[in-house]
Amino acid sequence: MAKSFFGVKFLCVAIMVMVIAAPVVNGDITCSQVNNILSSCVNYLRNGGSVSTDCCNGVKSLNAQANTSSNRQSICKCLKDSYKSVKGIKSDLASGLPSKCNVKTPSPISLSVNCTNLL
Repeated sequence: MAKSFFGVKFLCVAIMVMVIAAPVVNGDITCSQVNNILSSCVNYLRNGGSVSTDCCNGVKSLNAQANTSSNRQSICKCLKDSYKSVKGIKSDLASGLPSKCNVKTPSPISLSVNCTNLL
């Protein structure tokens, strides 16, 4: 009986956590999330060659999350920051990455894009 009661209490707590955390999960994407999603692309972005399946899955995932103006602007800013902080990234490889993964992005991948204009 004690195990059953514990299970019910645990389930109630888990549901409360999901309800409370839901608005945070559905909020703007963070640079940490963008970097984690695209971490498998760094080798390609530095050296070229073939694009890994993991990298393309990350590109597709990130593109799917670019579904609001706020997320598009956040992703854009994060990509620009990452380009500046991760040494050896080649801009031509970065701009061509979506097409290598057969992904159409809402805006070009370029350092010249004004992120605040992405609607």
